[in-house]
Amino acid sequence: MRSDQCVEDVGHRVLVYGVEAQMIRAGGDLLSEALGGGGAGVVLATPAHLTAIERWLRLCGQDLHAATVERRYHRLAIDNGSAWFKRVANPASTFEDRFRELLDRIPRAAAPLVVFGEATATLWESGHVDTALSLEAASHALGTKRSASVVCAYPNWTLATAADREQVCRQHTAVLDPPAFPGSSEEMNGAVVSSAVLPPAPAACRAARELVRATLARDGGANTCDTAELVVSELAANAVRHADSTFMAEVLPSPGGVRVAVTDASPLPSGWSGFPVARHHGLGLVAALAGNWGVEPLVGGKTVWADVARDSE
Repeated sequence: MRSDQCVEDVGHRVLVYGVEAQMIRAGGDLLSEALGGGGAGVVLATPAHLTAIERWLRLCGQDLHAATVERRYHRLAIDNGSAWFKRVANPASTFEDRFRELLDRIPRAAAPLVVFGEATATLWESGHVDTALSLEAASHALGTKRSASVVCAYPNWTLATAADREQVCRQHTAVLDPPAFPGSSEEMNGAVVSSAVLPPAPAACRAARELVRATLARDGGANTCDTAELVVSELAANAVRHADSTFMAEVLPSPGGVRVAVTDASPLPSGWSGFPVARHHGLGLVAALAGNWGVEPLVGGKTVWADVARDSE
């Protein structure tokens, strides 16, 4: 999708997303394509989003250690309050100088060069709109000088009005469509203990198990943890194999136990009346291990969940 406010050059683009999974997938896909083709990538994001994007890249087969050694991959942590930008007299100019130094360290032969970040969004969200706009102008200039593809990510709740969105769009040369992904159900909003956005890659099933293990290791009980790991592995495998979709694995509380859930971007088919359930694998295994399980249709996708009882004392 292109905005009427944008010109044809796509060197400095903006992504406005509704849910975190869209941002992680968009950044992960752009950076993975660049790094996988011998190019370079730079990420400017909050620590939590850096962790999520780097997990995505590794699960997609990118060797970030090797890319870092080759100076093709760089990461900059941006705190949520953008404290660094508040400490300097001319943050946009200082940022431009430092970022130019970083770009100069990337080998010229490493192409394409993708820069994905949310520094301007954190500034905008904290009320420093003028600084954010100055930083956008600096980013545009840097992308032009180094032939970099610069993508700025904004959550849609940061741009509260149509005027805000139009103002941000005018700073860019194109608007990216966010990848499809459903919002969380009302039942799960605010209840999630831990979660991870994962790509449709076989290694993501292991990552979903590790998420459950890390969440339940302290007080979940050994049997509960083992069962929940097995259940989430089956749910994740279905998202990878059948939905072929980005998915979110979540761990939530449930009465007397724990709930594991997997949300993907593959909607239920029209007239859907239930998934086939085999006895010893897939959803048949989930049904056998879980005290209760179900499928919740969402706009643009679905959530499959299962409740696992806690170990008895």
